[in-house]
Amino acid sequence: MKKLILLLSVLPFTVFSQQSWCKASQSDLLWQNVGNAGFSPGQAAYPSLAVSNTGETYVAFQDYENGYKASVMKFDGSNWIKVGTSGFSVGVAYYTRIAISPSAEPFVVYMDTVNSWKASVMKFDGNQWVYVGNPGFSEQAAAFLDIAFSPSGQPFIAYGGACNCIPNVNVMKFDGTNWVYVGEQNLSSGSAYTPTLAFDPSGQPWVAYQDLAHSYKATVKRLVGDHWEYAGPPGFSPGKAVYTSLAFSPAGEPHVAFMDYENSTKASVMRYDGTNWVNVGNAGFSPGEVVCTQLTFNPIDGQPYVSFIDNQNYSKASLMTYNGNGWVYLGNPGFSEGLVVNWITHEFNLSGQPYVAFIDYGDSNKVTVMKYDFPVGFNENKESRLFLYPNPVNTNLTIDLTETDCIQKCVDFFNLSGNNVFKIKTNKDRIIVNVENYPSGIYIVKIQTERSITISKFCKN
Repeated sequence: MKKLILLLSVLPFTVFSQQSWCKASQSDLLWQNVGNAGFSPGQAAYPSLAVSNTGETYVAFQDYENGYKASVMKFDGSNWIKVGTSGFSVGVAYYTRIAISPSAEPFVVYMDTVNSWKASVMKFDGNQWVYVGNPGFSEQAAAFLDIAFSPSGQPFIAYGGACNCIPNVNVMKFDGTNWVYVGEQNLSSGSAYTPTLAFDPSGQPWVAYQDLAHSYKATVKRLVGDHWEYAGPPGFSPGKAVYTSLAFSPAGEPHVAFMDYENSTKASVMRYDGTNWVNVGNAGFSPGEVVCTQLTFNPIDGQPYVSFIDNQNYSKASLMTYNGNGWVYLGNPGFSEGLVVNWITHEFNLSGQPYVAFIDYGDSNKVTVMKYDFPVGFNENKESRLFLYPNPVNTNLTIDLTETDCIQKCVDFFNLSGNNVFKIKTNKDRIIVNVENYPSGIYIVKIQTERSITISKFCKN
């Protein structure tokens, strides 16, 4: 059966099938490969995923096939192709991280071994990879790097501990000529790991990190004027917090995800309410131990999503989301073909469809990217229409079935975990479903007759 991408568009599509009708199961919702699995030229490490404002998907990684240097590839709709020269960094590159500028230029930051293990940033100018400012511009060795663009389009980086030299957290920005410190140097009160950088709605940078000076717990600071101030108490997590990841909700609330040692090294997410950090759902919500937590918010449904290497599911890739009531898997848990090595990262395309990149043990430790998709069959017919309104909806959803091809229709709703939350068989041309008590988020609507299947979706506010 041909698998077609489900985009968050207003137009559904209809397909024809010879299968017995009015069947629905969780297996309809799948994770599938984007291009070929294991598409990098050889083994890789430190994959980092980014989507441009024009919808192009990029992955940066340390490229074993090309001298352990930095490489970037992008998906052209069918295949992964190299961006510029493979292995474009002068020397070995560790902790590769990518971000796309507002002008759609990819920028990569990495620990630069030919420049005393300091931070370097390069960008692809459309023809070749060039340094942004001087190579090795940080004063110290730099690891656990992060890169992000301010709302005005200025690149910022954050870095923390490196090798046997574990410096404090620092944030720097490129002023058009040089990389300069943002606020005071060494903003953390001691050594720190895994800083992540994000901007609040006013455009001010915040940074989260594992704080060695506060019992290895999570700490967040924000720039106020030219000084870094704590957001809530330092070391606010209940215990040791590893793989801290910072993101802002659409409402502008900072959230931090981490591997929570106080809760059996499971995943936890906490939210800053302006005074204190409080749990989002249950602390330690993942079924088992996790590694490499990353937090983002979906631009379409506004919900938080956390990806991780899922030790409960044979160290495969998993993604969970908070639906307002609790944390649930998106599709199948442990959806990767084999276990995940080294790192995992995720991002959303412009339609809110999640993509996950990881080092794939099942494909010789190469890079694989997967997306959450809905396979609907074959012989796509774009002339069909299924009207759902209002969409988004708060209370009553009306489904107009006048253009379906049979009298008897089977209507199913799925949430994004693949669970069937509503089912009815009807001969009416219009039905109204009360969804007031549904958790906020995106739902898939499947209309099936003896001759066709029509797929659409709605958003519950």
